[in-house]
Amino acid sequence: MKKPFGQIFWGGLIVLFWFVGAERLFAADQLQQARVSQVIQDVRVLETHGAPRPAAVNDKVTQVMGVRTGVESRAELTFTDLTITRLGANTV
Repeated sequence: MKKPFGQIFWGGLIVLFWFVGAERLFAADQLQQARVSQVIQDVRVLETHGAPRPAAVNDKVTQVMGVRTGVESRAELTFTDLTITRLGANTV
């Protein structure tokens, strides 16, 4: 029995969208935390409670935390999917 082209096309399109949507959900989950991979001069981790503390390589940073760089300072964050974010001087 031969299936109509439209039925195969729409079925394939639904499967494709499902895979793309599932990948985006997993990718969004991977960007929930990062680790400090580089610290140059004055870099501080801002926690939800307490005073800012000096950042150190391999410190974990989550969504509810922040990173602040001082004058002529830089930091690099590496996320779980290996995305790298570099923060320049005077960044919060």
